[in-house]
Amino acid sequence: MKFYTNVSRLGDNILYRGFENGKRIEERIPFQPVLFVESKNSTGKYKTLQGVSVEPVQLDSMREAKQFLERYKHVEGFGVHGQTNYVSQFISNRFPNDIKFNQDQINIATIDIEVASDAGFPEPDEAAHPVISITIKNNQSDT
Repeated sequence: MKFYTNVSRLGDNILYRGFENGKRIEERIPFQPVLFVESKNSTGKYKTLQGVSVEPVQLDSMREAKQFLERYKHVEGFGVHGQTNYVSQFISNRFPNDIKFNQDQINIATIDIEVASDAGFPEPDEAAHPVISITIKNNQSDT
């Protein structure tokens, strides 16, 4: 069983944390996104939601994908399509089916910060009162 706990982007890399076969893993993965350009091939495998035929373009990096989009955004008759949230694209490529999480392997915790409230309930965005306690509770079922 494999599942992710966090996926984020840093430059041209995907920072991946998850579990595979019960072991925690962390990876820095250079991601090569795919975008789609309109095609005259009406029998192509890929179509947009509007039914326009498109062909995939494999790009070497997320930076190159951004430059590709910039280069062609004002070119009439050359539509570029696809998921430009590359974290989502990575997740859907790595996990094409339902993801089965094992909650027992994930460390879930609650952080509770208490502040002085002698003058009434404090506004969190002001941070005007001193912190009087911080509690971290592990929410694992066996603790």
